[in-house]
Amino acid sequence: MDDLYLIHADKNHLKYCLREIEKICASLAITVNKKKTRIVKLENGVEFLKGKYALLETGKILKLPGRESAARMRRKLKKFKARIEAGKMGYGDVRAAYQSWRGNYMRRFNAYHRVGFIDRLYNGLFINIHTQEVNHGVSGKKRERRGSSHKLSGHEGNRRH
Repeated sequence: MDDLYLIHADKNHLKYCLREIEKICASLAITVNKKKTRIVKLENGVEFLKGKYALLETGKILKLPGRESAARMRRKLKKFKARIEAGKMGYGDVRAAYQSWRGNYMRRFNAYHRVGFIDRLYNGLFINIHTQEVNHGVSGKKRERRGSSHKLSGHEGNRRH
């Protein structure tokens, strides 16, 4: 076990639980890292599984994503653009990778605005490429386009095309 979180209203009860956990770990020859062990108010937020979780006054849990995942996706999208331009990757592969990241991110976190920023980058990098592929195809001849655009925005990106 790598991480452990206990949530309880009474701080003294949490201290008791910590002592008991330390006893159990000692009996199993497991060392509890005192520098990383702490009791904090949930209102201040707890980082867990690449996100920050905080208790709001209403009793709702706010789940915010860490910045690293969005930054990593921005870097990936820029690399994907270079791979498409070099002919090493197709738009369908990029779209599948992005939709997978986007769906997971939106499902796990309250991240509407952050995903919106990444959607705008995605659209700026790839919508023109995709439009050219759809309009001209492999042969390069212009053809008529049917159906909806693949542009991502808001909840439209969750639909399958």
